[in-house]
Amino acid sequence: MGGCADRNPARLAHTWGCCDAIARTTGYPTYLYSFVDRGRRVVCPISERSFMGYVDVVTPFGFSGFVGNGACDDFEENWRDFASQRSYVCGYFALHPALDNHVYRSQAYPSNTVYAFDLSLSYAQLWANLHRTRRQELRNWETVKASLLLERSPLERFVLNNYHEFLDRVGAAPGYYLTQATLSRLVQLPNVMLVGIGTPDAVEEVEEVAVIAFTQAVADGLFNVSVRKGKRHTSRLIWYGVETMKSLGVARFNLGGTVHPGDRLTKAKASFGLRETPFYCLKHVYRPDVYVDLCRRVSIDPDGYSGYFPAYRTPS
Repeated sequence: MGGCADRNPARLAHTWGCCDAIARTTGYPTYLYSFVDRGRRVVCPISERSFMGYVDVVTPFGFSGFVGNGACDDFEENWRDFASQRSYVCGYFALHPALDNHVYRSQAYPSNTVYAFDLSLSYAQLWANLHRTRRQELRNWETVKASLLLERSPLERFVLNNYHEFLDRVGAAPGYYLTQATLSRLVQLPNVMLVGIGTPDAVEEVEEVAVIAFTQAVADGLFNVSVRKGKRHTSRLIWYGVETMKSLGVARFNLGGTVHPGDRLTKAKASFGLRETPFYCLKHVYRPDVYVDLCRRVSIDPDGYSGYFPAYRTPS
């Protein structure tokens, strides 16, 4: 795997460590694409995937996408030249909603809405934005905070031992089923924070752990893992993340999106007073004739990019 941008990365998904971790699940060759021209630099982690003898390209698990240190007029043309040289059929790129991806805007499609804390607000304003139910869950906060678990080893073990059972219980999508090798790598990365909470009677008995990735630019709630009785703790772990990320000078704490507009998860995230931001993705076709042929081979309509992309990989 090629080196990724560990020096002042835009977010964790742009780092070598994270891409190395995700590749331990996918098995895809994964690289950092880097374009440099007259002091301008654009980077994007990419994974190459084979399908019926052809190759398409995708951003690894999570939000990353093309980011740069300023506008670059020649970039799109150079990227397409690169894609042609690599004989890519098409490309799918998830753009991080908190970052200015102005370096590449062509064929950007709205995909979802994500929710985030604006950590430039004062603590008082962040607290005021919480729904009264959330504030009630955070009562006696200083006492609760003192009981939170921060020692990494038991929290890492809890995640590794409970992650897949948790996904089964909540009916998670297949893409979230990361291997033990990936999880072990992720939870040990230096820019990943783990915070847990135990039972009231035996705090060493872990009930839930939040896994939060962060850089100087943005923090992302990667996932929470809990046993059945641990779900009542989620607000406390998230609020600890808010306080910690704000103290580190991080401007935004992203909690991700939802499954369907107006569903229970949407309402839960809205109750934190979060900022709503549209999430965009790029959908490119570089070899239209091959793309159409692959779709027809699997009896999928190749027209339109509004649905699953690339269409020939639509889950059965």
